[in-house]
Amino acid sequence: MEKNNKEEKNSSNPEGKDPEEIVEPKEQVTMDKDKLDKLLDRLERVEATADKSRLHKYDSLRSEKKDKIIKLRMINGKVIKKIETIENSVEKNPNTGIYNENQLIKIFYETGGYEQIPYVQYSRIYEYLPAVVKKESFDKETKKITYRAVTSEGKEYTIEDSFIN
Repeated sequence: MEKNNKEEKNSSNPEGKDPEEIVEPKEQVTMDKDKLDKLLDRLERVEATADKSRLHKYDSLRSEKKDKIIKLRMINGKVIKKIETIENSVEKNPNTGIYNENQLIKIFYETGGYEQIPYVQYSRIYEYLPAVVKKESFDKETKKITYRAVTSEGKEYTIEDSFIN
């Protein structure tokens, strides 16, 4: 029976190689060495004198598209949907030259809750949550971009561009 299996393989593949090992031959071009050297020299000169940013843009437009990744901000595992400023006063003490800040913000979470904390505290405790953008929409009236993004856990969030980094 093993002999029959080998014969079947040999009939479809006369050289007896595994299908994974078969490699299609590459196309070859024959040309004079002088022409090849001139062509390579010209290419080198063009790339040396070209505008690097335009070359990069050209290459990036023709490369395969990568997923756009955004960073959602979160505190204690809750994603921030919106931030409102409640109080914002900064004064310089004329005697000491030290700034006294009184900045209070209201943070709205995706879960529906909110809390008020000083901005200084917020800037120290928030964390980033990477997410892949699935849809991007632009509101012409408010001139804001809204993203629909999915995290690695599979949770989907809709958030404005001002609350991502």
